Amino acid sequence: MTSTPATEIQRKVRQLDNDVTDIYSMLTSIQAGQQRQAHRIDEVDRKLHEHDARFDGITAKLVEHDARSMWSRASSMWSRASSMWSRASSTRSSVCCDPADRSLGFQGRMRGCSDDWP
Repeated sequence: MTSTPATEIQRKVRQLDNDVTDIYSMLTSIQAGQQRQAHRIDEVDRKLHEHDARFDGITAKLVEHDARSMWSRASSMWSRASSMWSRASSTRSSVCCDPADRSLGFQGRMRGCSDDWP
């Protein structure tokens, strides 16, 4: 059976029409997928901003805690240094000024001690 040019043209037009319909169907499906992804990206972005705000709060608390901790440690070190200074001063006093220590030969070895014993 031979086809006439008119029937061949009609068949081609139907085939092209079906192809166009399929393309529009695919484009609609792609557009729906892109919209779902856009909504999901918006959700993730919102969560990211929430986490960012939480981390800012945690960072502020850590900085505050660290500052208090540093101040506490500095104060503690100052107290220990002061205590050591007091002990060193009293040791120096007993080493340099106590005649009983003269036999140990400590006189004049520490800064500020004199060779003249009372």
